[in-house]
Amino acid sequence: MKPMRRLALSIGRGPVGSLLHGLAPLTGRDRLAVLTYHRIAASPSAASEMSPGLLSALVADFADHLAHARRRFTLIELDDMLDLRQGGRTRARRPLVLVTFDDAYRDFLDVAWPVIQRARVPVTVFVATAMLEAGQPFWWDQLMHTLRTTGADQVPWGGAPLSLRTDADRLAAYRVIHDALQDLDTAESERVVADLGARLDVSDGPHEALGWDEITELARAGVSIGGHSHRHHRLDRMSPGALADDLDTCRRLLTEHLGSSPRAFAYPTGYHSQATADAVATAGFELAFTTRRGVIDPRRPDWYRLPRINVGHNSNARLIGLQTLLLPRSARPLGSDEPGPSTD
Repeated sequence: MKPMRRLALSIGRGPVGSLLHGLAPLTGRDRLAVLTYHRIAASPSAASEMSPGLLSALVADFADHLAHARRRFTLIELDDMLDLRQGGRTRARRPLVLVTFDDAYRDFLDVAWPVIQRARVPVTVFVATAMLEAGQPFWWDQLMHTLRTTGADQVPWGGAPLSLRTDADRLAAYRVIHDALQDLDTAESERVVADLGARLDVSDGPHEALGWDEITELARAGVSIGGHSHRHHRLDRMSPGALADDLDTCRRLLTEHLGSSPRAFAYPTGYHSQATADAVATAGFELAFTTRRGVIDPRRPDWYRLPRINVGHNSNARLIGLQTLLLPRSARPLGSDEPGPSTD
């Protein structure tokens, strides 16, 4: 763990953290924090099978996050943000908090959703539409499955085989390969992972994303559904035509299955550019979220570059709260009258 993060965790658990949270009504005006979750594990053993970096919390800790947020902050729905987009205003004395999930993993329905319902917390889920119908795992999950289940004691990679002798070796190999594939086109990453699986004699892993029927039922139960692209590509490296087709497909499928057009979007893995933001706006989405860490100034949001706070498995409720109170606010540049994409 990085020293600054270790320090933040320590402060969050101590008396200084308590003092700062007590001052939230005084320090929290004009702050809107969007929390990003990916996966919630029902147990430590379930957590050990998830791809590193995607575990947001164990279920008990997640319940604590939501209870803390309800006590200390003002929880809002996606529709409240969209109202702001249409010129609405907020007079809340406490920071606003929107809870979001990316990728629509099955544990959202099985593990997180019951907790969310009990806590009465509004939630938004961003879905990559191809993964709802393809029946195939995300490439990073397939990579994890391949390295965890193969009987081989090494994997060929870049001319220098990576050891798979121990669990620690397998995790280290995963991180090396994942980091290399992260910058590639999704189709190329999938091809490389499939080739590794063939070499190591490992079949496809389980399909862990929800299906259309489940997403439809969640929407009927009050979950806000947003777009997360069609194929979960790195959008900032796509050609204009391919990008427009991917976004249009995502929006069309969500509209067909849910009966209404999605209004919000989250960039896959956060990658975006000015051209990407313009394309998202052209496709009909009214706002878009990045993975850049920060909170939003609700008086003048940069609607197509909205920051979020990623929740990792080392985060506790107080650390999340401190970030909500103290992270820099992101706002549309002064002098910009257009509430759409803005330049960096």
